[in-house]
Amino acid sequence: MTMSFLPHGNLELKVENNILILDLKNSFNKEGVKLVHSKVQSLIDEKHYDKWNLIIFLGKNTLLTMEAIEDTIDFFLWCQNNQCEKVAYVSISSIQEDTANLILENISLKKGFFKNYENAKDWINSSN
Repeated sequence: MTMSFLPHGNLELKVENNILILDLKNSFNKEGVKLVHSKVQSLIDEKHYDKWNLIIFLGKNTLLTMEAIEDTIDFFLWCQNNQCEKVAYVSISSIQEDTANLILENISLKKGFFKNYENAKDWINSSN
């Protein structure tokens, strides 16, 4: 029997041109990750972007449960298959960076880690 839980984790989703900005706080369970995926997918379907990018802010206490990691990998595979070009993480800890690297290791999205939003945005808008 599969148990279903209420989504954990707080998210705020904004759009700036072709950049989706995810501000994530607290710990995310599997259901929380699926909610993020659903919101991003709905927005991409609505906007019909040819190419888009993602900036992710992680709060200092933002983590994933073990059950959520596989769904996070699925989320990034979906992004890769739906014209996302780059993923920029802003202000994350070394543990969060290591986790992001593991999650994205077999995914061909370009990724970067930045201390502030402006640097992340500059990288996304560069031709690299």
